[in-house]
Amino acid sequence: MMIKLSIHLTIACLIGAPLILTVAKISGSAHGRISEKVQNLSAEAFEIAEETIQTIRTVRSF
Repeated sequence: MMIKLSIHLTIACLIGAPLILTVAKISGSAHGRISEKVQNLSAEAFEIAEETIQTIRTVRSF
């Protein structure tokens, strides 16, 4: 049906769709790696903050 409407549009879709999917897959995997790094850094920052707060409580108790 699409070929009957426009052969040029059909060709553009057949060529464009795989390119778009490839770019989406590459950017998705990069996003996953970056998200993991951010999560690890956030956990590390939380750990440091928790230790600092615990130290403040210990110092106040003396």
